[in-house]
Amino acid sequence: EEDQAKTFGGTLVLTLLGATIAGAGFAGFAVTTGFFDQLSFSAEQQRWLLVIASAMVVLRTLFSYLSTYPRAQNRVKEFEAIQVLELATELVAIGVTLYLTRSIVWGLLALATVLGVANVVLAFRYVSTKIEVPGTSRLLGYLRYSFPLIFKGVSSVLLTNADKFMILYLLSPTATG
Repeated sequence: EEDQAKTFGGTLVLTLLGATIAGAGFAGFAVTTGFFDQLSFSAEQQRWLLVIASAMVVLRTLFSYLSTYPRAQNRVKEFEAIQVLELATELVAIGVTLYLTRSIVWGLLALATVLGVANVVLAFRYVSTKIEVPGTSRLLGYLRYSFPLIFKGVSSVLLTNADKFMILYLLSPTATG
């Protein structure tokens, strides 16, 4: 039990580190390639989109790790409940925000907020011991587990939001609402 808690805590630390690196990498890629320049947003809105999209990479990866913990413990019903609750909360948050503000930036900020709150709740729920920085003896095992989650987080954010950006680019901001 204690060994399992240490493994969970160590993997959580490395997942957060990897997700942060991936988020920073996405930000660097977006700035270097002018990823947001093609969209019809002001420079300030583009900066906000960059920050929010980078945060979403980190938050989505961390959520992927935390939300699958019950499944790893053979608590499938709890895992499914978390998935349904998260999806319903995201849909309500983005729907209400887009309806009230008519702004994709605020809509993405609402999604990031929902994910941030979900991560905090799940962390308090599943982190039962003090989290320590993992030792190098288990580093390879941690990296083997958490490395694919980085790509899942990046691709999840891009695939989930790609249609919104295409609609914004091809039509107009009001067509996304």
